[in-house]
Amino acid sequence: MKKLWNHCDPLVFSEDDVSPVCEKQPAAKKKRFKLFSWLLGALENSSSSEDEPAIAYEQLQAALAERKQRAAQVNKALQDWKAATAFFESVTEPELIDYAVYGMEAAQKRYIYLLKNSGSYKEQRDISV
Repeated sequence: MKKLWNHCDPLVFSEDDVSPVCEKQPAAKKKRFKLFSWLLGALENSSSSEDEPAIAYEQLQAALAERKQRAAQVNKALQDWKAATAFFESVTEPELIDYAVYGMEAAQKRYIYLLKNSGSYKEQRDISV
């Protein structure tokens, strides 16, 4: 066992294990040490290239753009559902009632489908029209 530094709470590495084990620390500090060692391992194992930050930035921008696009689709579907509901409530002719009902149900199902597939279903499932 090697000690990294000497103070009241030594951080000890075992010879066969790379993750640090703290002998006298509470569980919360052990988790922080594990996270820190994982980050150090990830930094050591990552190849250092000058293009990596640019690639990561482009991937982040693409992911954000896709998320905004999905959110816009969900919002448009919600507006379409509200419009179909308003149309249903304003219909007075018997021939248009079936058309309004089908339109409202289709808009509702499209909204629910997009909401579930957008990844924000858990956040927005309490929305009522």
